[in-house]
Amino acid sequence: MNNSSFIQFRYHRNFSEIIHATFAFIRQEIRPLGRVMLVTVGPFAVASALLQALTDEENVLLFSMQDLPFAGMGMQVVATVLDRMVGILAFAVGYGYVANYVAGNRQQIPHDVWRQVKAHYLLLLLTAFLYALGIGLSMLVFLIPGVWVAVAWSLGYAVVVQERADIGEAFSRSRALVQEHWWETCGIVVVLWGMILLLSMIAAMIPSLLFGVYQMHSTDSWIEMPFFFQIIRMLLFVGVTVAYPFLMIIPVLGLSFQYFSLVEEKESVGLMQRIQQVGITAGGQTHEEQY
Repeated sequence: MNNSSFIQFRYHRNFSEIIHATFAFIRQEIRPLGRVMLVTVGPFAVASALLQALTDEENVLLFSMQDLPFAGMGMQVVATVLDRMVGILAFAVGYGYVANYVAGNRQQIPHDVWRQVKAHYLLLLLTAFLYALGIGLSMLVFLIPGVWVAVAWSLGYAVVVQERADIGEAFSRSRALVQEHWWETCGIVVVLWGMILLLSMIAAMIPSLLFGVYQMHSTDSWIEMPFFFQIIRMLLFVGVTVAYPFLMIIPVLGLSFQYFSLVEEKESVGLMQRIQQVGITAGGQTHEEQY
């Protein structure tokens, strides 16, 4: 990748510019980022999707519920926990990829990002737990405080990775950054996460449409469907479930751009770096002229 195609994260952007930069970055990095996601997140996403499929009582194929060892409540809990852990893994990969990119690594390989994942995954997992707990407790008071907390703390993951902060510092830093830009940050969260949820809902409708077409010619339930149709439904279910962690990269990138934008507005870190770089370049040119 040449420098002319480099997308600057440390740059102050408004709402529309952040949305545009998010998808511009995806278009630019689709191959290396996709390769990293496939290698680091893909196997865990497939394992999680298969476990969820096997614990779904509509996916028991030709077995009865009593004969299927994966249909118990305990395995359903394991499947749910694993699904959440895969989601945080996608977060760690996305934020780690951005951290490497900002640091100057323009040709990332899975090993580069995996080092970031190992450094931050457990802290991001605990951050996610406390984030959900904070939102839940706030919503016990009233809906609005819960929404406010969800947006105010939404940059906490980026702070953990970019600033290597602990959880308390990450939430405090996120709240301070978002304080005067709550509505803008809320818009980014709603638009990008809303897009993911909409795409997921559309994809999830495909198995139902398949069953609807089948029922036009039969009165069988899911369990009574031919083996071939049940296999097709299960594969569709797995495909949709596997795709979700990959789609999560979209809000991760959007919130990363928002994080750097707000930091730049308050601290001008990127501007100072560019000024220093211009000075170094000018000094180098002068040095060459002297000789």
